[in-house]
Amino acid sequence: MKTVEIENDVFDKLAEIAIPFVEINPSMVIRRLLEIYSGSIVSINEDNKTQQKMSYSYMFNNLKFSSDEIDQLRQVSLHVKAPFLTFLIDKHTNSHGNYRTSDIVPFMETNNLRLTSGLLRNPWMKAPYKGQNNGVTSCNRTIEHFRQTRKYGCWNGRDLKTNCDASDYCIYHPDNPTEMKTKCDFRKGVIWKRNDRNSPFTYGAHYLDVIKSELLDGGLVPLQPLLAVFYSGRSFNEELIAEFKNDFHMNDQEMAIFQ
Repeated sequence: MKTVEIENDVFDKLAEIAIPFVEINPSMVIRRLLEIYSGSIVSINEDNKTQQKMSYSYMFNNLKFSSDEIDQLRQVSLHVKAPFLTFLIDKHTNSHGNYRTSDIVPFMETNNLRLTSGLLRNPWMKAPYKGQNNGVTSCNRTIEHFRQTRKYGCWNGRDLKTNCDASDYCIYHPDNPTEMKTKCDFRKGVIWKRNDRNSPFTYGAHYLDVIKSELLDGGLVPLQPLLAVFYSGRSFNEELIAEFKNDFHMNDQEMAIFQ
């Protein structure tokens, strides 16, 4: 065991990307970044009497890193907009637009959206998240995508945002003086809608058309590289596609947005 000095800014950066409850010192973070998983760590319990020895390989084996798969998915789906991840979260939680921002991090962790650095990653963002909150990341940008996809909705229960150019027509009009946190941004279509601020969200009648035009730029999402991330190490076949369809509650019409 050798002792080295770590400058404060380097230490702070290592603390940012450390995986909580797994990496308890800078050496462990560096091991992961260098992919050195041999050796073991000894921890002492609270009564300072018993020791527990655990191998590094055991501690890291239960974490899945999909850096290569995420990069491959991104390269073949550059037309996909970042907020599309929000639609996948909604389908996975089967909440029909009523999912919460607290669902975002568990979804990304469950579906292997983690880089070797330990940071969570939206495949359709231009850059990885900057580590905060001990490396799990605050997911501020994905939460912003949550807000963005809410803009593809009508809070007055309409399927299309046509003839909505008068401020006295709707309380959600951006020029209406009524104090509302959610205001319409006049996008053409509607993914989610609700009849009033207290009613649950439902899908608009033409929500798939909106997803295709606004989130997919008229293209399709390649299914094989997507499942290579979500189901790491699994063979791509009809059985896996059926499992994805079931896990994400996709109907036949929704499966048509995948290639």
